[in-house]
Amino acid sequence: MARVKRWLAHPGLRRLAPVGRDAFAVFMYYYVGIAVLDRLEEWHTGKTIYFLSMTLTTVGFGDVTPTTVAGKWFVTAYAPAGIVLVFSIIARYMSAVQGWLQRGTEAILAAKPKREPTSH
Repeated sequence: MARVKRWLAHPGLRRLAPVGRDAFAVFMYYYVGIAVLDRLEEWHTGKTIYFLSMTLTTVGFGDVTPTTVAGKWFVTAYAPAGIVLVFSIIARYMSAVQGWLQRGTEAILAAKPKREPTSH
């Protein structure tokens, strides 16, 4: 039991917690979308995953669209929520990458020896 507690307290694992939370949020978005669109549009799971992926990435080919009034209303509300979810996750990770790059650059510049100007 103590070994498990030490493992759970590891700082690297704690840093992975937001990744798990984000993955769970995206999973739930797909799960709810599949359940609702299966009932409203009678789409199979693959078609729904394709539609939600095209919507989330804002590609929107238009080859798969809801045909029922209820499906159209659902997607009208659900798609923007998914787009906000995905782009907020992307923004959070890009901010982390930016901070990592900035710290790395500062460390490199701090370690670089300064040269004295030479005169000829």
